[in-house]
Amino acid sequence: MKKFTFLVLLLLVFLFCFFGCTPPSSEPKLNITKKEDLTAIMHAGGGWDNKVLLNCQETFYTYYELGFRYFEYDFKLSSDGKIISTHSWEHLSSGYDGISYEEFSSLTLDGGYTPVNEEWLINMLKTYPDVTVIADAKMETTLLDAEVIKRVYKLGEENSIDLSNRIIPEVFSIEMWQAIKDTTNFNNHLFSRYKEYYDIQTVIDNFPTDKFIGIALDYSYLDGYYKDSIPLLQQTGYRIFMFGIHSEKDTLGALDIGADTVYVDFNSQLPK
Repeated sequence: MKKFTFLVLLLLVFLFCFFGCTPPSSEPKLNITKKEDLTAIMHAGGGWDNKVLLNCQETFYTYYELGFRYFEYDFKLSSDGKIISTHSWEHLSSGYDGISYEEFSSLTLDGGYTPVNEEWLINMLKTYPDVTVIADAKMETTLLDAEVIKRVYKLGEENSIDLSNRIIPEVFSIEMWQAIKDTTNFNNHLFSRYKEYYDIQTVIDNFPTDKFIGIALDYSYLDGYYKDSIPLLQQTGYRIFMFGIHSEKDTLGALDIGADTVYVDFNSQLPK
């Protein structure tokens, strides 16, 4: 009997060490519900049904319910100077460049989706005070991109809503920053290495960390110079935002090289 009891205890010790003493997985996990962590952003409002770059209203409600609180949208100006959301006129028939706000707002996107416009944007921000929007301007020049950001800022003024911590504009060039820094009051910005290729010291000298929360880099086209500079950028005070993510493997790869935050199109691109 004593021998049996001893064997049972030995088995219990073995099971405890095997299951209880095994070190936790080193695979990084992303918490998409804690706003301060800033760890996952829905790219172009999130994809659906294998479609990406939708910039539509329907995906917002879906991904909000899943816990996302950061949404990136691609903004352009309509022909009459109002905010409309599209990357490169995806899911629309050709020839819409120069469309009016009313015409754009009445469209049904390919797949039956509803386009995002400035009226929906401001109402969403009022209704969901825990949501932050990353504003990615998609005009032909960075000075025109600046006009998009100015219009977003003016929306807050017109609707008596403080957007200073609700909008994070992406800034693509020094001239774009010069054009918006004295005419808007957003507390956080991103320098996006998308349209201009600056050396790291130029980035540090021109995009101050008291106004720039981080640097956005394209994971799918990340060259060695910017990749190797990630530790220096983080030591300077920037967080690393990584877009160009197309799979869970990409997300893990981006985190492995130091990304603090990733843009994803689908929930499935996050680690399980």
